[in-house]
Amino acid sequence: MKHEEKKVCYLSGAITSDPDYRERFYKVEEKYLALGYEVINPVRIDDESGVDLTDWKWSNYMARDINILLNSNIDTIVMLPTWKQSKGACIELYNATMILESNVIYEKGE
Repeated sequence: MKHEEKKVCYLSGAITSDPDYRERFYKVEEKYLALGYEVINPVRIDDESGVDLTDWKWSNYMARDINILLNSNIDTIVMLPTWKQSKGACIELYNATMILESNVIYEKGE
């Protein structure tokens, strides 16, 4: 019997323009963990990094997140309902679909 690899998903959505982004990302993370995915949540990465991000610019976050996305062996990108409000989420979606050929799941809004 062949060992089935765990599915890996990356969460993407608005952060800068969404004051409730943290709650949204963690809620979606919980959902996909319960579905058996390994979840890459950039908000959790920030929260648990131990790095002082005070002086980081948007470009610093994007460079880091695209690097994580491209090197994490994801098979699915999960787009939070706020993704269209985010230039960064659009860039992540492009990379996930055009480079990694990942599946896309569009979460519905509340």
